[in-house]
Amino acid sequence: MNRGSFFLLMIWSIFFGCNASAEDQPLWKTVGEWEVRVDLSLNNGCFVLARYETGTFFRLGFNPPVGNAYIMFGSLDWQSLEHGKEYLIKIRFDDEEPWSGYATGTGLSKDLTALTLVVDEADFIREFMKKNVIVIEYRGKEISRLSLRGSFAAGMELLQCQTEFDDHKNKKKKIDPFSNHSNKKDPFSS
Repeated sequence: MNRGSFFLLMIWSIFFGCNASAEDQPLWKTVGEWEVRVDLSLNNGCFVLARYETGTFFRLGFNPPVGNAYIMFGSLDWQSLEHGKEYLIKIRFDDEEPWSGYATGTGLSKDLTALTLVVDEADFIREFMKKNVIVIEYRGKEISRLSLRGSFAAGMELLQCQTEFDDHKNKKKKIDPFSNHSNKKDPFSS
């Protein structure tokens, strides 16, 4: 088995293996090189996922229970990453000023730990959609340079996916007849 096939099998097992099944992260839509999926364990948080021939993956998604967005990225080559440890990283889109923050090592499987970073939802997603390349640096050294080809369309579908789930969730909320909000069906509301 070549490294590329091994990587795809590894990523498949990470996202659909013992920690999660395909049912827990169903495919919403494929947009070019990007998959838009729904993470049911994050209360229907939508995310985009790209896998690269270099053995690296990149995930950008929403975490509705917390109300933020996150990125997750990793590589089979990064065996020394420690679960729970924080790493100060810089992220740069094209030649823009870099973002910096502490990413946390997240154990995805016995063989792979990725980095997870909470990001400013609107600004980060806007940059992700507008730019061509994302560069990740650690200790002043470039550790990954990833193409964002098709990220505008993938980002639009990500936003559509999350809007659909948020709208559906809001429609399912029951109206409290004892609240102070006016409800024509409730004679006791004001």
